[in-house]
Amino acid sequence: MSGRFPDFLSIIPAINSIQTRATVYADDFIKACKRAKIFARDNAANSSKIIFQPATADNEPGQINVSGKSAE
Repeated sequence: MSGRFPDFLSIIPAINSIQTRATVYADDFIKACKRAKIFARDNAANSSKIIFQPATADNEPGQINVSGKSAE
């Protein structure tokens, strides 16, 4: 492709600048990923999402959301 495009590097943070740490129960996390995979394999993209939400300032715990999306 030719043409002028916005400087996407200034919009998307560098991978090295992102630091995330999560402590999870491995069995529960694996089970959630396997359940999401059931829906994701029906999708043309065959993909799942894992979204990390950090803890809040008032000491509420963070969350990890695992999802798979089906075409149906």
